[in-house]
Amino acid sequence: MTTQTLFFIILAGVIALSVSVLFYFYKSNSYTKRNLLFSMLRFLSLYALLLLIIDPQFESVEYTTVKPVLAVAIDNSASIDFLAEKDEVEEALRKIQSNTDLNERFNIDYYQFGTDLETLDSLSFTEQQSDLSKPLLTFASIYKNAYAPVLITDGNATIGADYEYNITSSKQPVYYLAVGDTSRFEDLKMEQINVNRYAYLNNKFPVEIHTSYSGRAEKSTELSVFSGNKKVFSKKLDFNSAENGKVTNFYLPANTVGFRQYTARITPFEGEKNTINNEKSFGVEVIDQRAKVAVVYSYLHPDLGTLKKAIESNELRDAELINISDFQISTLEDYELVILFEPTRAFSKVYSGLEKLNRNRFTIAAAKTDYNALNAFQATLKKRNTNQVDEVRPELNLNFTAFLMEDIGYSDFPPLKSAFGPSSLNGKTEVLLYKNIAGVQTQEPLLAVSETEGRREVLLLATGIWKWRAQSYLSNQSFEPFDNFIDKLLQYCISTSRKDKLRLDYESFYYGSQNAMVRAQYVDDNYNFDNRASLMIEVVNKTTKKSQQFPMVARSNFFEVKLNILEAGSYDFTVQVEGGETSATGAFTIIPYDIERQAQNAAWPKLKRAAQASQGDVQTIDNLEVLIDKLLSDNSYIPIQRSVKKTVSLIDFHFLLFIIVACLAIEWFIRKYNGLI
Repeated sequence: MTTQTLFFIILAGVIALSVSVLFYFYKSNSYTKRNLLFSMLRFLSLYALLLLIIDPQFESVEYTTVKPVLAVAIDNSASIDFLAEKDEVEEALRKIQSNTDLNERFNIDYYQFGTDLETLDSLSFTEQQSDLSKPLLTFASIYKNAYAPVLITDGNATIGADYEYNITSSKQPVYYLAVGDTSRFEDLKMEQINVNRYAYLNNKFPVEIHTSYSGRAEKSTELSVFSGNKKVFSKKLDFNSAENGKVTNFYLPANTVGFRQYTARITPFEGEKNTINNEKSFGVEVIDQRAKVAVVYSYLHPDLGTLKKAIESNELRDAELINISDFQISTLEDYELVILFEPTRAFSKVYSGLEKLNRNRFTIAAAKTDYNALNAFQATLKKRNTNQVDEVRPELNLNFTAFLMEDIGYSDFPPLKSAFGPSSLNGKTEVLLYKNIAGVQTQEPLLAVSETEGRREVLLLATGIWKWRAQSYLSNQSFEPFDNFIDKLLQYCISTSRKDKLRLDYESFYYGSQNAMVRAQYVDDNYNFDNRASLMIEVVNKTTKKSQQFPMVARSNFFEVKLNILEAGSYDFTVQVEGGETSATGAFTIIPYDIERQAQNAAWPKLKRAAQASQGDVQTIDNLEVLIDKLLSDNSYIPIQRSVKKTVSLIDFHFLLFIIVACLAIEWFIRKYNGLI
């Protein structure tokens, strides 16, 4: 407290005392106890009021101890149960929770992980996949101060980035507690099968099978591929310590249209401990045609390559880039769809041919489009030439109903270049993406679809989508979300089916039930998405005839159900709108694929390399005490005492207000009681 503040406190007391004495004793005819009481009450109320105005303060120093965080993440995948280590993991967790020294040194946060990282609730060891990079990346983003990550895992990651290389750039040591037998056994393993999702009728499709052997003795085995009970391929494989991996390439015929399931199997040797990883199934859908897409452009642009890659990511599509000067109108009927990139007057014959054939189209018009010519060629889009450019970001229209489309992270996408000025859309159109200019959402279309007299068209009024594909990869470590986005636009253009009130989106087959999902879109009589509806899906196993029902969950503009509890097999399903007669049917197959049962022991060498790369440590679960002692003895993880200097009021203003009100109230009641007022 400063000297000046102390002076004001004393001065306030003198003033309050002087006023109270002056008011009740100056020129008073008599001295009474009542006047003394009144003067005391008046002194207290005035002094409290003056202190409230002065607000005397002093500095207070608070000391707090900040302990480092111990982030313990436990592998909750099914492989832990398969390795018969469930009890050991639960016991290790109890030891960490009950260790007094560890809890005094650290603030301990507990997590469980499989596909995702979650706060520890209860361990079930039923997760069908495990991502070991997810805890490491999440911890790095949420913990800003000192922390020590401890992963209790078998080290067998099945999805996500490779944790061995993903952490080499991190400065944070990582500690692993290895679950499972660290010994290496002789084992034959079906590592990977590479096959296209689609094949074409009366052609042969390629299959690539990777097999491996861990051991030192020479082993011979047979690789066989079965379609049902029929063997369609076989080959003898020889392994030894030097030649412990084989890649087998061959072709299988596609003779009938539809889904075909195959099983690849390597014959186990005598005494092999783990034979589950000797077999894998795969599937192929045989189709009888491939959609050809022509991308006709007026000048070279990075978007052209992006379009070709995105289109051909779906094996049902084939994209061809053609300069407008080389395009032959006579070949127009060879393509199921034409994409017109930045049309100019040179596109006159292309538009004439499309109008004559009443063909669907996909138009990309931006800064270098000749809008005067485009206005003359077609009637859907009208826009004036301005020779100015806007940078625009996408804004998703949640009421879009033309087809099922989910948010793939448009808000994170970089801006595109679009022609300045308003655009006018005519006919029956729906906007999927609006333009966001300088942070302001507008009603100007960025991406729209149109349907007129049975002809469909997609309009993208900007260029630069190559940046969107790159951002999609940075956000998801995969091009798939963006490629699916382009594929759905093409599917809308190529399809000629009518717009039903209930439409389904699903795959013909899934690898394992973890990925099985069915989506549906239901619209009302005005073709607006109806999120008030209640949809149920009934799934029937074709073999056992067992029927199961599941409710579908409403999302932003579609309904969805995840069918990850279904067993492998073939299923028919019906989606029914409750309270109505609207329904839709479909069928899919779940191919057996239990990736968590492929490992027979802990990935000890990989865990060891990962720990060394981060300058951390790895111990087996039996040596938990060694890891605890290492954490306790590491001076990098010690509690830190922090001081916080605060300026605090000497007297709480609530207390001063109470004194003021109480003193004035008492004085008023006494004066009233004695008839003085």
